[in-house]
Amino acid sequence: MDADLLRALKELDAVPDSAQKTQAIALIKEMQRNRERTYEALDQIEKKCALLAPSPRESRAYLIGGFLVGILALVALYSGFDAIAHAEYCSLGRWGKQYCTHGIKAQFEGVATVFVGGMLMALLFRAGRFKAITLWLFGVLGAMSFLASFLARLAVDA
Repeated sequence: MDADLLRALKELDAVPDSAQKTQAIALIKEMQRNRERTYEALDQIEKKCALLAPSPRESRAYLIGGFLVGILALVALYSGFDAIAHAEYCSLGRWGKQYCTHGIKAQFEGVATVFVGGMLMALLFRAGRFKAITLWLFGVLGAMSFLASFLARLAVDA
């Protein structure tokens, strides 16, 4: 038993027998049983959490994966800002053929690439309201800039 419950029981032993003393002892014993159940439940939760914890190998994989996502985000941000600044966006197509766009169309594609890089950077943060809002915002803005790029392509080709 806990020290405070033992002390309460010792104090009750000094009191003469009565119906209230019997009720108090029963309440103290019920409190002790509830505490034991609570401790057992916490032990079960700790065991389940230990099973769910990542292994050292998985921890290394998550660390390396986060590092690679960060590098990919920086590359996307760099290429997007470069496309905005120089109004030229180049990408590799099938079989290694390089396609380049120029002008406002390339700048819209650069803006979309910046938003994709921002989304990748947001993936590195812990889950929370900021991460969810950032991902939604950058996703919508990136989709809008891809759509603007498509519309600019249609306007230029017409």
